[in-house]
Amino acid sequence: MSYRVFLDTKLNVRLYIVDNSPTPLLPSLGKSPAFYHYAGQNLGYGKANNWSIQRCEPSKYFLILNPDVIIARGVIEELSNYLDRHPDVGMVCPRC
Repeated sequence: MSYRVFLDTKLNVRLYIVDNSPTPLLPSLGKSPAFYHYAGQNLGYGKANNWSIQRCEPSKYFLILNPDVIIARGVIEELSNYLDRHPDVGMVCPRC
């Protein structure tokens, strides 16, 4: 699961999961250190992301990461470092 790589960092990160499925998926997450919200309906991609960002703790950066995306270790740090070095940049994404 991509969230395990996301959490495997020295950066101070928090993981928020908005579950848009018709039935709760929490049992399949196992012992995840995530803030989990079961919407009870399909809010839609954008609305679910906005819902989470509006309710999470203030942060310098936000990462929207679908559960089917595979990220390599160190990518989160690279993206964060790039944004730190380039304050005029508002959004980044890694190459495929």
